[in-house]
Amino acid sequence: MKTTVSIIVMCAAFCGHTLAQTNQVSSVITKPPTQIVTADGDIYEGVKIIKSDPAGLTISYKMQGGGMGISHLAFDILPEWFQHKYHYEPKAAADFKTEQAQGNAQLVEKMEADEKIRQQVELEREKSDEAARRQIELDKISANLEQQRIEIAKKQAEAALAQAQNPNQPSTVNQQVQQQVH
Repeated sequence: MKTTVSIIVMCAAFCGHTLAQTNQVSSVITKPPTQIVTADGDIYEGVKIIKSDPAGLTISYKMQGGGMGISHLAFDILPEWFQHKYHYEPKAAADFKTEQAQGNAQLVEKMEADEKIRQQVELEREKSDEAARRQIELDKISANLEQQRIEIAKKQAEAALAQAQNPNQPSTVNQQVQQQVH
């Protein structure tokens, strides 16, 4: 029984010593600072790291005068602490930037092509709308002409009826209709 107690005490002492060492190590590892001063002299306060990539860090920070800002800071302008913590490698950063630039160029090309298509569709729609407006105007003019033809035919029919009922009387209505036509 004494041996069991001794073993437990020794384990507790060893674990306590190990925990103490772990606590000491964790106290050496520091949290990222809440202020960053870049090589350019820019100062960012209240910093929170949002994302890291091979080229740098995306951070949020408190802006002077209030509000929050978001910025991407390249590793080459960040203090060495950040470069080591996030395993900055200049070649990997250059490759990443190249890939990003190529991706952005492709995106711009696609957006420009999409805009051209949108403009063509809009132009075709405008042409179609204009053609529809012209057709409506032509239909109105045709309807007016048809109405005038009907009126003239009606007057001619009335004149012919009047002439038939009274053959000796000159046809003034027929003359008026012919004057309107010419």
